[in-house]
Amino acid sequence: LQAKDIVLAIGRGFSPERAFRLFSEDNALDIIDLHDFFGKNEAEIRRVDGRIIGREGKTRRILEELTGTAISVSGHTVSIIGGYEAVTMAKDALEKLIKGRQHGTVYKFLRRRRQEIKKEKALGLWEGQVPTAKKT
Repeated sequence: LQAKDIVLAIGRGFSPERAFRLFSEDNALDIIDLHDFFGKNEAEIRRVDGRIIGREGKTRRILEELTGTAISVSGHTVSIIGGYEAVTMAKDALEKLIKGRQHGTVYKFLRRRRQEIKKEKALGLWEGQVPTAKKT
């Protein structure tokens, strides 16, 4: 299954180095098909591709930094590689952009979500960890 995902990722525009992140059990590949949102309307798909990529790749780069994922826009698909939680967060953000939300609103959503995750980790609520009281 991993080899299939790696080949699929490379076919979707990822460099082999980025695709090899899928060898780790902690990483996943998710693909958003823009035909699911716009059908065969190629003009609309190109417009949304531009919204996701941004001027000189700025939007894609910001999304990658805020989510800790790798994102590739190729044709009518947007592909994401990263940890499961990060991929879910990136997919939510990308779907908001696809549906027309403003970039600033999406960035704010991601920053707020990252803060929530940091708090959960600090409290030990992440991945079933329960904080234990230290004996004094």
